[in-house]
Amino acid sequence: MKNKKAAGILLVIITLIISLIIMLMLLIGNVIKFDGLFDTDEDKKTIQVVKPDEFKPLKSRGKNLYKFEDALYRGYYDENLNVKIKPQFTIASDFTDGVAVVSKGDKYGVIDNNGENIFDYKYDSIDNFNEGYAIAKLNDDYYIIDINGNENKINADIDYCEGFSEGRAIFTKGKKKGVIDIKGNVIVKPKYNELTKYSDGITIGNKFLSGDIPIDRNGNILDKDILKNQYQNGVFIYKDRMFDYYNNELEDINNKYNCIHMIYDKIVVSDNEYTKFGVIDKDGNLLLKVKYDDIYSYSNFGYFFVSYNAEKCIINLKGEKILSLKEDVIDVDFASDDLIRIRYSDDSNEIVNKDGKVLVNKNDGNKYSIYGDFIIKEEEIENYNEDEAINDKKIDVYNKEMKLIYSDKVKYYDYDNRYYYEGNINLKEKVLQIKSQNANEYYLNIDGKLVNKVIYEK
Repeated sequence: MKNKKAAGILLVIITLIISLIIMLMLLIGNVIKFDGLFDTDEDKKTIQVVKPDEFKPLKSRGKNLYKFEDALYRGYYDENLNVKIKPQFTIASDFTDGVAVVSKGDKYGVIDNNGENIFDYKYDSIDNFNEGYAIAKLNDDYYIIDINGNENKINADIDYCEGFSEGRAIFTKGKKKGVIDIKGNVIVKPKYNELTKYSDGITIGNKFLSGDIPIDRNGNILDKDILKNQYQNGVFIYKDRMFDYYNNELEDINNKYNCIHMIYDKIVVSDNEYTKFGVIDKDGNLLLKVKYDDIYSYSNFGYFFVSYNAEKCIINLKGEKILSLKEDVIDVDFASDDLIRIRYSDDSNEIVNKDGKVLVNKNDGNKYSIYGDFIIKEEEIENYNEDEAINDKKIDVYNKEMKLIYSDKVKYYDYDNRYYYEGNINLKEKVLQIKSQNANEYYLNIDGKLVNKVIYEK
C-alpha cells in the first residue's frame, strides 16, 4: 500500500516537473523569439544575393589632393606637389571622390579640391566618405550627407551609426545592430549582436546561439550555405583579399594539397607528407610546383625566397632562379622591385639588386635604410655642440645604382618613401620626401633633383 502511494506521489512529481519544463520552454521560446536570438518563420529566407553593382556610387567631384602638415595645421597639394589649399585645418582627412572632411576648432565640415565649403563647419563628427556618402552627427541627431551637398536626417531611433559600404550603413540601438540605406530607411531591424560591413552584397549577422547569419542588401536572410563560398579550403576569402582561417584540421585543397599558410595573396601548400612545398592562388591554380624544400617569404614585386635541392635562392613567379643565396641567409626583405636586403645569421645584412650586385656590404648594412628606389645613410655629426651648431645630422641619399645623388646636414630630419606616394598614382617620378627644421618639406627625385618644396605664403 505504501509502495503504491509512494509511486503515485512520484508520478505526480514527475508530471509537475514535465509541465514546468514545457511551460519554461514555451516562455523561453517566446522571449527568444521576441528578442530575435534565433531565426523565426517570420524571417524571409532566400538564396538570391543582391549584387553590389546594383548600388550606384555617386560620380566623383574631381581630382583628389594630397595632405601635408605644417606645424599644427594641415593643407593639401596636387599631383605636381603644388600647394592648392594652404595649411589651416586642425584635422584633415584624405581626399575621396574629390572631397575631404576637415575641421577648424571642434566642428567639422567638407571641402572640395578648390578649398570651397560643401558643408559648413557645424557637425560634431563626420565619417569618411565612401562611394559618395558619409554619416555626420550634429548634437544627438545623425545625418546622411553626400559629396554633392545633400543632407538627409536619419529619422530612425538610433544611438550610433557607422560609415557606408555598398550603400548600407550599420547602426546601433541599445546593444543591438541593424542596417539603413542611403535614404535612412531601416533595412534590417536592430536585433543582431554583431553585423559586418557589407561586402559583395552580404553582411554577416550574429545572434546568441545562432552563429553566422548571411543577410543581403534588401534585408533577406540567406541560406547559410552561401557562406561556404567564402570559406574555401581553410582560407577566408574577402573581396579578393585572403586571411588565414585556422581550423583544428586544415582541409585538403582539391584533395591534393595541404594548406600551410598565406603570404600576401598567395597560399603556400604542401604534399600530403609535408615534405615538399608549392604555391597556389585563391582559385586553387598552381603557381609554383610542389617541389621546394621550403618557401620562406614572398613580395608583392613577384619574388619568392625559397630552398630548393638544399640551396637557398630567390625565384620569380615562373619558378626561374633570380639569385643564389648563401646557406647562412636567414631572411630576405624585398624593399622594392630592384632592391633587396639580405639578412644573415650573425645579424649582419647587405643590400643587393635583383641581379645580385652587392650595393652595400655586410659590414655596413646596418648603416643604410631603403625607401623605394632610394638608399639612405645617416650619420651623427662629430663634435656637435647644441649651443653653437644648428646641424647635428648628416644624410646621404643614393639611387638604386648606389650613386650619391644628394647630401644634407640638418638639425632634425625625417624622411618618407613617396614611391608614388600612397594613393598618388599621378606622380610622374619616384620621390623621396625629406622634412627638417632647416626647411619646409621638400622632395627629391631619383636623379637627386629637388623636384619641389611645399612652399606657400603664410
